[in-house]
This record gives sequence, structure tokens and C-alpha cells, in this order.
Amino acid sequence: MSLFHRAFIESILFVSTVLWAGNLFLKNRNSLNHIVKWSSKLTGESRLNTVALYTKLLQRSTNSFMIDDSHPLHTEFQLLSSGQRFTVPKYRTHPHRYGFVPAAIIYINRMLQCHLHLL
Repeated sequence: MSLFHRAFIESILFVSTVLWAGNLFLKNRNSLNHIVKWSSKLTGESRLNTVALYTKLLQRSTNSFMIDDSHPLHTEFQLLSSGQRFTVPKYRTHPHRYGFVPAAIIYINRMLQCHLHLL
């Protein structure tokens, strides 16, 4: 059963979560959390909910985009003139406004802000 969860449910969640999880409504997010909770009970292993999975994958993907100069999304991550935060692109439509790139940049800026407060 654990193999089924990893092969089927986690693969769908991992591939899709980074792209569309920022646009999920609460009802849809709760439905996905219900599926994850159900599969956790079946396998007997605890699994990450969709929000925790989204932030984990967002961080991993963002780090890889920022490191790889040849990646097409690398140019989206531009520092402000202060050099302390990244510029969040302005989008007009709802899917783009809450898409991957703005969510990733907002996440990075929050992490940088927390890091600066610790210093």
C-alpha cells in the first residue's frame, strides 16, 4: 500500500502542487488534504498536508531556478536596487497573480526578512 501511495498519489501531488497549489480554493485544498489523510491511514505512515508539501516543493524548485543560470525562470528573480529583496512581478489576471513565480518570490522575500530579523 505504501508503494501505491508513493507511485500514484505522491507523484500526482508532487508534479502538480508547485504549479497550481497557489490557486487552490479552501474547499479544493481540504479535498486534497482528505485524500492525503486517507492514504496516510491506509499506509500507516504520516504524510505532509498540501500546504506543507507546497512550501517544501516551492523552496526546492525556487532554489534550483535561482542556481541554474540557463533555466528560463532564472531571469524572473531580480533583486531590487537595495539588494535585499526580490522584485515581485505585477500580473493582472488571477491565475498569474497567484501562480508559481509570484508565490516563489514572496516566499523568498519572507525567508530573507526572517533571516534579517535574526541577525
